[in-house]
Amino acid sequence: MRFGDLWSWYTQYPYLKRLPNRQVLEQAVLGAADVLLWQQDAFALADGYDEATDEYQNLWIHGDKPDPSLVTDDTLLVQPARAVAQRARVVATPSIEPITPADGSNSGEGSIPSPGPGAVTPTPGPSPQPSPPPAKKVTRRFWGVKTLSPNRPAADFANIQQEVLAHLEAADGVQLEVRIEITASAPDGFTEQQVRTIRENATQLKFEDTGFEEN
Repeated sequence: MRFGDLWSWYTQYPYLKRLPNRQVLEQAVLGAADVLLWQQDAFALADGYDEATDEYQNLWIHGDKPDPSLVTDDTLLVQPARAVAQRARVVATPSIEPITPADGSNSGEGSIPSPGPGAVTPTPGPSPQPSPPPAKKVTRRFWGVKTLSPNRPAADFANIQQEVLAHLEAADGVQLEVRIEITASAPDGFTEQQVRTIRENATQLKFEDTGFEEN
């Protein structure tokens, strides 16, 4: 979506929130750099879109430095999933090396002279059979364990989502499983109200297994 189109909608449609001026919307767009769960609540930015390659130009996603500082009418607001997928393709694209001509032609320097009259040309013996190439190893599975900060678990999980899960999701046919394990110990015990609230909330969130221990 072009920023210019977005601003135009805010000035035309009365059901959209009234903004004092364009600068308020510009600051809101630039504020995407400060959104914690950006893939759910924000977007990426780009200067343009190339239809021939289906890629965004000068793509910026959360965490890139420097942060964006200017918004123009042509600035594009990009869906996080598309931005992450493009970044993953760019990272995975191998560099192209120059190709040596198959005929082995050269400028003539260092060429081997033809044998003169009467020279005996040795008959080549049977060439050795090349050994089969080793089977290519394929990396098929990833696992990881990370202890989140109890004071800021959302921030830690946001970093995991951006730096690890997003790249795993970009793999073709990937089957991704993310599990959360929580343990908590209170020296003086949990109150009955806390136990009741936690159990009800865990049930509503469809926890597979929960429980409290007494000693």
